[in-house]
Amino acid sequence: AANPLAFPEQTTTYFAEVSQASGSDTCRITKSVTVVVRTGPELALPGDVVICDESDTLLIAKTSVPSQYLWSLDAGFSQPLSSDSFVLASPQSGQSVIYYVKVTDGFGCETTDSVSVSRFDVDIVVPDSLLICLGDTVFIEAINLIGGDTLVYSWGFDESVISQLDSSGILVAPLATTSYIVTVANQYGCVILDTVTVIVDELSQNVLATAEPEVIIVGESSQLNAEGLGSVSGDYLWDPVGSLDFPDIQNPVATPDSTTVYMVSVINENGCSGQASVTVVVEFPPCEDPYVFLPNAFTPNGDGIN
Repeated sequence: AANPLAFPEQTTTYFAEVSQASGSDTCRITKSVTVVVRTGPELALPGDVVICDESDTLLIAKTSVPSQYLWSLDAGFSQPLSSDSFVLASPQSGQSVIYYVKVTDGFGCETTDSVSVSRFDVDIVVPDSLLICLGDTVFIEAINLIGGDTLVYSWGFDESVISQLDSSGILVAPLATTSYIVTVANQYGCVILDTVTVIVDELSQNVLATAEPEVIIVGESSQLNAEGLGSVSGDYLWDPVGSLDFPDIQNPVATPDSTTVYMVSVINENGCSGQASVTVVVEFPPCEDPYVFLPNAFTPNGDGIN
């Protein structure tokens, strides 16, 4: 045929021979035409991406020759996102989004490709701090806020931890204020760290009871006081109560008739308690000066006549 259709898959040269017969003579001529088959530009994209937090990720397309770019969220490129060589990907948590790119070189040849961007946050909640009394235990738990995730927990070692370190919660018994760090990873390799501080109220070690003076003569009084390291405040209860003016205050006055050990219990605003004791020694003076005075003259009826 004078005008056949060619469908070469690679660059091909075609030869055409045209002849014309006139009597016994035949004239022939041969021509050729080369059809150059060009492939689309080479396109390089990053591999599928998993992000683990709220930050976006930049996708960059690289080509072997100068090209025009078109990014889209659908394979038909009906929703173009950008005509730059890059696009900012920002899927929502728990989503996987496919970003398509088409590049066109100067000959109009095209290459398309795509990359998947997934975001799988680790989302847990732990208390910022917990308050306990010295000698108590407390359970600390990291709560998973994303259903369906498979989480792996790892708590930092501390001597005060009295349960396993690879569970969502641990039981602790700190002797002083201590911070505990938990590392949590999901099935996609995303990791998060968080810290819980357990504040230990050491009231039980801080209470001190004093008496001023500690030694009195029978019939005298001593000023008691409950004090301690730092601020000691709350509810007070002294025992025994019989020789005290006010047994439920911080500083009662004691007038015992014999040597007495006073115990004070303090409960502060955190519900923690502390105890302390002090002894007031009562002495009985001898029957002599200066404890006994015998006048050498007196007027029994007050008339001034001895």
